[in-house]
Amino acid sequence: MDRLTPLSKPDPVVTLDEVKANLRITHSEEDVLLARLIASATASLDGRDGALGRALMPQRWRLERDQFCYGIEMPLPPLLSVQAVRYLDAAGIEWDLDLTDVVIVGTDPAVLRARTIWPTVLAEPGAVAIEFTAGYLQVPEPIRTAIIRSVGSLYVNREAAAGAAALDFSGLDPYRQWAFG
Repeated sequence: MDRLTPLSKPDPVVTLDEVKANLRITHSEEDVLLARLIASATASLDGRDGALGRALMPQRWRLERDQFCYGIEMPLPPLLSVQAVRYLDAAGIEWDLDLTDVVIVGTDPAVLRARTIWPTVLAEPGAVAIEFTAGYLQVPEPIRTAIIRSVGSLYVNREAAAGAAALDFSGLDPYRQWAFG
């Protein structure tokens, strides 16, 4: 079973100034509220728990697996880089795999493959750990626009009992990852 753990917190996808300009707000009295709404709308889309199943801004993650396989499809595309591949050998000793022994095929999706064969690992959960950075260098405008639009809707409808209903991410299906695991 694969497990994902965040190792860093990404920068915001949209800025407070962009949201305020969209809402035509010139004062700073509601900056704290708007920052919370930006974080909420972004979290609805971003990362392991987001609706898109991808990393929006560059962020580091750790993928733990029970074993190597021929091709390891990396979660949270687009993949930017792999920092480390660690594993427990049959004796339970942790090793760092030389990254020159790893081939990355593609970015969205990306698949990790061994140049020759993967090493034998201990039969234990989390015996393989891959640290990687994923996210867009420039977030596609439809995603940024959806976040700004949703923040506006949440701001205008903040008294509504079903605030989550104000999130409108229609039109983002081309960016959605439909499965992980």
